[in-house]
Amino acid sequence: MNLAELYGYADQKGITVVPWKIDNRKACAIKINRSYHILMNIRMIAGEREERAILAHELGHCRSDRMYYLQDYCNPLYRQNIAKAERKASDEACKLLVPLDELKKALRENETEYAAAESLDIDLFTYRDIIDYYQRKGLI
Repeated sequence: MNLAELYGYADQKGITVVPWKIDNRKACAIKINRSYHILMNIRMIAGEREERAILAHELGHCRSDRMYYLQDYCNPLYRQNIAKAERKASDEACKLLVPLDELKKALRENETEYAAAESLDIDLFTYRDIIDYYQRKGLI
């Protein structure tokens, strides 16, 4: 999905996305009374490509219903809980950013991973995460 489609998806699902100044964070997703909200610190985001990846990740938290909760910090396994929430959000972001058929087309049409990432309008690190996700699922 492109950036406009991601914002449209958020709107369709009733997820509020608002600009907000968050200290030392580019964005965060929160859940209040069963409603999801994404706060985006636009001043820290370096452009549309980065905004797209960040928004997809935060939507991933909402789609997977994996958030950080205050009680997690009291749990001796809090690091594992946070890592699991991040992994689920990243997996959901991969599906939102690049559907499998688009990825397969980019792999066929490009000789290098850099060229494939450029054709998908994502950075190389995000591209590698997407490749990892689809390989873990056994789809490529």
